[in-house]
Amino acid sequence: MVDPSCSLFSDPGSTAPRLISWNTAHFGMMMSQVYQFSDDEALVDTPLPDDQIQPYVFAPLMGAPGSYMTSASAPYEFKLLYVQRPGDRVSIQGYLVDMFGFSDLRDNTGTGSINKTIDRVMSFLSDNHDHVNPLTGKPNNYAMWDAEQKYYDYWSDQPASFKTFGPLYGLSAAVITDDEWFYTNRALPHLEYCLSRNNNAFVPYDTEITGQLGSGVRDLGTTFLSYTNLAALHGFFQGLTPYFKSVLDTKTPQNSFPDLLAKWRVYDDSAALAAAIASAKAKIHAGGADVWSQVHDWLDICELSKDDPTLNPDLNDPDENIAVAHVDNDMANPTWHQTFLEAAHASAYEIMSHEVILSPSVPTGTATHDPGGVAPLQALAGGRNVRYGYPEAVGYPILPDRLGPVPAWRLALNGLQSSGTNRGEFIGLFNWGAFMRVASIENDPLLKSIGRWGFVGRFASFPGDNRAEPSLVMEDPNLAENPVWKQTFSTFLPCHAWEFSAELLDFLISDFYYSSNQQITFPWRSIKGTGIPLCFLYGDRPGSFYKDKGGDDGVRIWLPAGLFTIRDNSGIEQNPSQIDYIAGYGTGANEHTLYVAFINRSASSKAFKATVNTDRVTFPANSNITRKWLNNPATASLTSITIPNTTPYIGLPGKQMVAFAIPNATFATRPLQDKMFAPDSVALDATRSIKATSFAANTPYAENTVNGMLLSLGKGLTQAFIYSNATARNTVSVTFHCTQGTSSVYVVDKIFPYECSIPFDETKGQMNCTVTLKGNNSVNYPTSPSYFLLNL
Repeated sequence: MVDPSCSLFSDPGSTAPRLISWNTAHFGMMMSQVYQFSDDEALVDTPLPDDQIQPYVFAPLMGAPGSYMTSASAPYEFKLLYVQRPGDRVSIQGYLVDMFGFSDLRDNTGTGSINKTIDRVMSFLSDNHDHVNPLTGKPNNYAMWDAEQKYYDYWSDQPASFKTFGPLYGLSAAVITDDEWFYTNRALPHLEYCLSRNNNAFVPYDTEITGQLGSGVRDLGTTFLSYTNLAALHGFFQGLTPYFKSVLDTKTPQNSFPDLLAKWRVYDDSAALAAAIASAKAKIHAGGADVWSQVHDWLDICELSKDDPTLNPDLNDPDENIAVAHVDNDMANPTWHQTFLEAAHASAYEIMSHEVILSPSVPTGTATHDPGGVAPLQALAGGRNVRYGYPEAVGYPILPDRLGPVPAWRLALNGLQSSGTNRGEFIGLFNWGAFMRVASIENDPLLKSIGRWGFVGRFASFPGDNRAEPSLVMEDPNLAENPVWKQTFSTFLPCHAWEFSAELLDFLISDFYYSSNQQITFPWRSIKGTGIPLCFLYGDRPGSFYKDKGGDDGVRIWLPAGLFTIRDNSGIEQNPSQIDYIAGYGTGANEHTLYVAFINRSASSKAFKATVNTDRVTFPANSNITRKWLNNPATASLTSITIPNTTPYIGLPGKQMVAFAIPNATFATRPLQDKMFAPDSVALDATRSIKATSFAANTPYAENTVNGMLLSLGKGLTQAFIYSNATARNTVSVTFHCTQGTSSVYVVDKIFPYECSIPFDETKGQMNCTVTLKGNNSVNYPTSPSYFLLNL
C-alpha cells in the first residue's frame, strides 16, 4: 500500500530554472517495495512483512548527461522535500502544485486557435484533396492514405503495413465537422477495413518485418472490434445498420461494467444494467491499482447513475460500506453516484501521476530554443531515413518569426504525455478531455490546468508522435504538409492523426463544458480503442446550450471548417487568434438558430468580432441577438445588437467566455448531417444487413468465403460492402457483379484483399451480387461452383 501522508518530492527550486527534458533532468523518482538489508548491506530478497511501498528520489538521473561522473567530479548535491500532511494523493498533489504556483498559463500566442488546428488536421487526413500538386496533378498525400488498403501507411515503424486503433475517431470527426467527403472517402472505407480484418494490424504484402508492429496478420473474415466498439457503432449509426447488432448477437460481453453497460444500451436489457452496477460496485470493493485504470469508464457510469436515487449504498451492509470507504471516508450520506464520481476523480489522478509530465515548477521569463534555427533531430530519425533510403536526416527549420527567446511556458513539456521517460508525447492525449470533465464536476483547478497544458497553444498542426526535447516546431501550421523524410522532428506516424483529430475535438468540447459550468454539453459515446485508452466521441445526438439559463435543448454540435473568422475592429483577421469557439444549430422550433460560444485563451482582455462563413450560414442584415451569456450567467445588461453575418465587437476578459443564440439563421448547406439526421431515414431490414456464403464443403476450396453487408448512416448514405477472404497466393483477381433495379456495376479487383464498395439505393430494393474468383497458374477454381451469389 502507499501512504501519501508521508511523501518525498524532489525540490524544483534547488537548481537553476530550466526546461525539463531528458537531457536537463537532475532527478529520478520511482516507487518500490521496502526490502530488507543485512548488516553488510547485502539485499535480503524479501519485502518487509507489511509489504509497504516507498518512494525513492535519486540523482543524477541514470543515463542522462549529468550521470557521467568520475572520481574527480565535484560532489553532487540536491535537495528533497519531505511532506508530512494528512490527506489522500489528490489533496497532497494539489497542495504541492499550489506551493509552486503551477497554473493555467498557456494561450494561443504561438499556434493560433484550436479550431484552425482541427481544420488543418482534417485537411492533412484528407490529403488536402481539394488542392492539387502542380507537379503531379494530384494531391500530395503526405498522410500516406492507401485507397486499396483503406488506411494510412504505418511507414515509420513498418512500411507497407497498416495498424489502426479503430474506426470511431475519424467517424466522429467527420460528423462534427460535417464533412461528407471525409466520411465517404476516409471514415467509411476505414470502417470497412475494421469490419473485415481479423486483427487491427494488417500486413497485406510481403515486407520487411521490423519488429515494431506487434501482431500483424493478413487474415480476413471477421472483425477485431471489441464489444464496446460495436455497441458504440450501433448507437452512432442511429440503429439504421443492423449489421452491428447481428455481430453483437454472436459475442458474449466480458463481465465488466463497460461491456455490460454496452449490452444494456443495445438490447435495453435491465439484467445487464443491474449486472453493470454490481460489477462497478465490486470493482471498487476489490480495491487495487486496476480500479483506477480508466477515468472514462467511471464517468460513463456516473452519467448513468446521477439521476437514479435508488443507487444509494446500504451502509449497514459491511460490503457496501467498505466499498464506499475505498474511495472516500469523508462523504456524508454517500450515494453510489458520488462514489463512482470519486472513483473517476481518483482515476484521473492515477493516470496523471504516471502518464503526465508533472513538474509543478515552470520557469519564468524567457528561454532559448532550437539551436541553429532548426528543431533537434528525434533520436530515431537518422537511422529511419537511412534504413528506408531517404535523404540524410536534417533538422526541420523553425519559422523565422519564432527564432530568439520566447516565454518559457511555450516550450515547457509540462502536461504532455510521458511514457517511461520524461518525454513529450503528442499521441496518447486521450484522457485530457476527461480531465476537463472531472475538473468541472469536482471543481479541481489542477486537472483543469493539466488539461489545458496538454492542448492550448501547443499544436498548430499534426505534430507526429513524440520528441524528447522542447521545441517550437509544433507551432508551424504547415508542419505535417511535408514528405515523410523531412519529418525528422518526431517519430512521425501519419496514421496517428486519425486519433489526434478525436483528441482535439474531445478536449475542445470538454473545455467548453468546463468553462460554461456544464451548461454547454453534448452527449458522448466511449471509444474503446484496440490497445489504446478510451476517448469520447460526439456528434450522433443533440445536446444542450444553457438550457437552465434561458437556452435550449436539442442543439447539434456543428464545426465545419472555417465556420468563423476572428477579426479585429477594422475587419483584419487576427493571427494568431486567442479566441477558440464551439458552435451548433437548433432543431425543431429552433431549427433557424445558430449557437456559438467564444473563449479567450489569453490572460488579458481581448477584443474581437467573428464573421460567419456565408457558404455555410447567413443572417439578415438586422438579426437581433436577444440571448447572450457572458462569464456564464445570462446577462441582461448586454444591449441588443444587430449584425450582418458578423457578431458584435466583443471585449472579452482573460480566460473568460461569451455565448450567443443567434436567430434567423439560414443554413446554406449541411452536407453530411442533413442526410444523417433526415427524419425519413429508414432502418435496413435486419435480414438483409449481412450475408456470408462459401464454396460447397465437398470442394478443395471450402475455406474461401464471401461476406457482404449493408452500412447506412442515414438517407443517401447507404453502401454495400462485399469482400472475399481469398488469398493472393491462390488468386489472380475477383470480379464483383452487382445489380440493383436497372443499375449494374462490375468491379474487378486484382490487389489483395479482394473487396468492393458500391452505393446502395434505399428506394430500389434488393441488390444481387455475383462474385467470381480467378485462380493463378497453380490453382484453378472449379467451374461449378465458380461464383458466390449474395442477395442484399
